[in-house]
Amino acid sequence: MNKSLMFLIISLLLMTTCSDPNKETFTIIYKGGWYGGGVNPSITETIIDNSGKIVITTDYLYTDSKVIEKQALESEIEDLRQFMINSKFVDLVTIYDCTPGDSICENVRDHYPPPNPLTVELIDNNNSYSTTVRVFQCTEVPIIDYPVILDSIVYRIHEIVNESY
Repeated sequence: MNKSLMFLIISLLLMTTCSDPNKETFTIIYKGGWYGGGVNPSITETIIDNSGKIVITTDYLYTDSKVIEKQALESEIEDLRQFMINSKFVDLVTIYDCTPGDSICENVRDHYPPPNPLTVELIDNNNSYSTTVRVFQCTEVPIIDYPVILDSIVYRIHEIVNESY
């Protein structure tokens, strides 16, 4: 999804949740984090706003995009936001990539099917914090060295999205 379309979606989400000017607004965006390829490669982006609205957009290479809307409890989303802040997500490095000279990592990153980098972003009021892992695997020994708290954040996002209606 291109940046201008993403900005439009986020702006619309924030506009629909800003009825109370004193209420804090935030959005959590989760994108990628798996391998592409297959017959119809795709990438999925999940946008969660502070009202609990979840919009999951899957863009396919050869067929139309698919959009699913869900609803989670506001308290669950606020808990996730607090967990991200308390876990120092806002202090993470912007991009975690292969260590130069790590031929195994570079081979995975640079060959087909390419991994879809994992990007997690927190837009909290007027501040935006984002981190990307170029080759993301939730395994005991990841290819790229990144903080393990990111695994916990991803797990909590999946848990909320999968349990929402």
